[in-house]
Amino acid sequence: MEKFFQKTAPQHPVVRYNYFIQTDGELAWSSSIGPEDTSGIGWHNAKANPPAENIYFRSHRQTLRRLPRTGTMLLTIRPYFIPLIESANTICKINKKICSFEISIFFIQIY
Repeated sequence: MEKFFQKTAPQHPVVRYNYFIQTDGELAWSSSIGPEDTSGIGWHNAKANPPAENIYFRSHRQTLRRLPRTGTMLLTIRPYFIPLIESANTICKINKKICSFEISIFFIQIY
């Protein structure tokens, strides 16, 4: 790890994304998998078939960067927390636009 940190330059931050599905609307800790301060935490604790309104897409953008003046390493975490229904609606809208664009291109090529 030490070599990794030494080679990190201010102009090249390390960026990583992770994502998962969560079955409650709590940003700090998903209580659906169990209390934070107990053992045995896991998805086996979550209730089966939660309502669609309780399912969220959760993603984190994590960056590790070196500050140029001090050389200090800085870790940033940006959470994204979106209801899955909202994500599905957005995807449907994007797909409709793509399909209409493809159909337009098809007609232009025929003409």
